[in-house]
Amino acid sequence: MTPEEMAHLEQRRQKIRDAIEKLEQRKQSKKVEEATLLELINRLEVLQSKIAAKPTGRPPTWKGPAGCETVEIVEAMRRQGSSIADALRRLRSGPPWAEWWADRSEEELQTRYHEALKYWEPLFNELREIEDSIAENRVDDSPLPDVKRLLREG
Repeated sequence: MTPEEMAHLEQRRQKIRDAIEKLEQRKQSKKVEEATLLELINRLEVLQSKIAAKPTGRPPTWKGPAGCETVEIVEAMRRQGSSIADALRRLRSGPPWAEWWADRSEEELQTRYHEALKYWEPLFNELREIEDSIAENRVDDSPLPDVKRLLREG
């Protein structure tokens, strides 16, 4: 073998070693990502069980789906510049809130809303945190080195 052929062969070997090392690093990264995502999924399942309405006793209006939806809508309106009172007033004018709140004063609605917010806000914050963590813990999915191709070319 000529020195040029030996140098070329050594370059090919080094490329293959580098590609294998890159694959091993990617494999480790995927294991870490999988463990992190499994932990986040477990947290999400616990959170979902907290959010799910309990089927026993009187249906919890403010701690149930109606309260959750109310908090989500009012908070969205607040981000657009509405006050809590204005948001509740607007909700109260349409179904199903008009039916639910027909006999309640504005002060009582605001009090109940604040109770619902105390209940739902930590759950929403935790959900956002979990979703952000899931998004942040994605390993780079750029194309892997093609070790088979490198071996064939060698």
